[in-house]
Amino acid sequence: MKPPVKRMNLVNRIRRGITEGTYPHGFRFPIERDFCRELGVARETLRGALKILEEENYIERIIGQGTYVRYGDTRELFFLIPCPDYFIRSNYTTRHSTGKILSGCLAQSHLLNFHVVPLSISRTNNQQEIDWNALRQLPERARVVFYSNWFYPVYELLHKKKCRVMMVKNVWKNVPAEQNYPDEWASCYLDEYSAFASNVELLHSCGCRKIMAASEHLDNPENPRKAGYFEGLRRCGLDLNNAMTSVTMPYSENSETFRRYIQDLYAKFRFDGLLIALPDTLTIDYSKTLNGNLGIPENVKIITEFEYEYNNSLKHPVTSYSYDFQEVGEQLSRFLFTEDYHQEKFTFQHFYKNKEGLTS
Repeated sequence: MKPPVKRMNLVNRIRRGITEGTYPHGFRFPIERDFCRELGVARETLRGALKILEEENYIERIIGQGTYVRYGDTRELFFLIPCPDYFIRSNYTTRHSTGKILSGCLAQSHLLNFHVVPLSISRTNNQQEIDWNALRQLPERARVVFYSNWFYPVYELLHKKKCRVMMVKNVWKNVPAEQNYPDEWASCYLDEYSAFASNVELLHSCGCRKIMAASEHLDNPENPRKAGYFEGLRRCGLDLNNAMTSVTMPYSENSETFRRYIQDLYAKFRFDGLLIALPDTLTIDYSKTLNGNLGIPENVKIITEFEYEYNNSLKHPVTSYSYDFQEVGEQLSRFLFTEDYHQEKFTFQHFYKNKEGLTS
């Protein structure tokens, strides 16, 4: 059965007012009594028209607050992930941090009345095989979140759709698309520079004077970790000419290869402090310390770049640094659902877990 003619005429009238800007996005309609008087219609006709417009996503009716124009807007937050099995195939640090950001978004969804939509943009975690059909479900001005610059192939599409984008970044590698659109989007930066500077200072305060940084890509001058490491050495008055960094960590190899690599580094540098990123594949003997598992002396102080499952499970807990990814997700959600979206940069600082382990 077709809706009554008067109702559809009113629907068309209000819809036209929305699309032409008479009722702009975010506009709050008058209360029913006043709106009926303004439009010259019965309350039943108005209610029926508003129901249709709500179903068409032109408006949103919030109990106890009022009726708002949501044209070009949806109460959805699209969380981009590289592939459908991303949380299974990615490494521990990536799936843990991304999962926490997603959890923070979900926590806010109940408070702010929106839906989180995970959207995988490739079938095989391959930037050359983007699923453009999947991306067509992104509406104009959609709210979009992603972690890292892996998603640069879709930047232009997000720009054309005028999406409200929030990038979560601790990346340092420049890509061509990185130069164009991020300046118009909001971002959450994980301050790796300050983290590494603080890590060096913390190890120095525990008596370390020969501090090794063992991570990937530290040879890249744009990597904030390396810059932070050198800043930490400078603050502590340590000799910058004797800086010790390793950039060819054999993460893809087996545990024994990784252990031998760390042992060779110790034999060469005799470091007494170690900042290290550990591989997921490292097998752990829980009857030993992490030093024992790596085959280096017990007096070497260690800070891991991320909190692994065994950081708290070993007899001697391992100090780690990380970020409150849950809070990252909550804060970016709150910001994306404010009326005044704009280019904004949020910076998140690190925190330590088991910090007391360095002095015990």
